[in-house]
Amino acid sequence: MSSIIKNLSKTNIRVSPQAMFGDALYHAGGLCGPYLQDDLQFVIILAGEATLTINGQPHHLPAEQTALLRMGATHHFAFARHHETRHLWSTYKRTLLPEPVVAQLRQAPLMQPLTHQVRSLFDWGLSLPRSDTPDVHRLLESLAVTLAYDYLLQASLATGGTPLLPEPVLRAKRLLDNRFAEPWTVARLAAAVHASPGHLARRFRQTLGETPADYLWRTRLGHGMALLQGTTLSIGEIASRTGFKTPFHFSRRVHAVHGAPPRALRRHAWPAMTLA
Repeated sequence: MSSIIKNLSKTNIRVSPQAMFGDALYHAGGLCGPYLQDDLQFVIILAGEATLTINGQPHHLPAEQTALLRMGATHHFAFARHHETRHLWSTYKRTLLPEPVVAQLRQAPLMQPLTHQVRSLFDWGLSLPRSDTPDVHRLLESLAVTLAYDYLLQASLATGGTPLLPEPVLRAKRLLDNRFAEPWTVARLAAAVHASPGHLARRFRQTLGETPADYLWRTRLGHGMALLQGTTLSIGEIASRTGFKTPFHFSRRVHAVHGAPPRALRRHAWPAMTLA
């Protein structure tokens, strides 16, 4: 790889067996490539700019854009010639996603404006411990997968909700994203989007690779973790705000996914604070 990289100043990388998050700073005139992109990769230019050439076709990649590299294509980055460029990237195995989602990504736009959600996912991934443990690996890979779903959602919203996700799935996903604390059932969700429960559950699984219930609990847990690590709210208040039935239910989910109880994870994030 060193033979295709020029003027790289420094990097910050987190790696699992199936995913990688990276942060790189290139001096003026930096280069990366050409190389064949086999797996999924998202790239963000935070400062500076780049010319991204894909199979001989150049594309200008400015700051504050997210780019989705093309699987099976040859890529070459030429970074700004007169100033530094900082970029983030996430690369991961396409097998982490259901094949229908991979097919949608092949049709997705090359670039989209950088959103707060995407930047937060990168910041979270790059802040994880440099630990070769299953817990860190699972979280890193989950963040990478979420990047793909968010990219598809933003593309769908930009085109009026068509056609990257079926309309009932798109509407259901929006409801769960925005009203995750409510007591949703598949029947209630299906009625809200004017679909039958069986049809919605089937299309949800086909396009997103999980059931509506799985998506809802994952969304609740993500918001709960953000409150846990970013506020001083009690465990009970966090559970209530994010739709968990009891503080114990929230704690059990956190422990199952992250391998430690909420208070231990909070102490790790804020070691100097005494919290409920």
